[in-house]
Amino acid sequence: MQVGDLIRLKKHCKHNDRWAIIVRTPIFRGDLFSIMYVDDPAYIARAAERNIKIYSELRKGKTSETS
Repeated sequence: MQVGDLIRLKKHCKHNDRWAIIVRTPIFRGDLFSIMYVDDPAYIARAAERNIKIYSELRKGKTSETS
């Protein structure tokens, strides 16, 4: 999981019906991810990795340069 991944929380979580984007990854093992809900970008929530279901991963590739 990395910053920019589109996620939803698992069914047992409170806001499992909302889409979110990972905005900060944990610094330490066992720490929580910071997520931003798509429908309310001003609110930053935190979620454990075990409660996150990834729907779309941000893929970082090489950019091609044209001359």
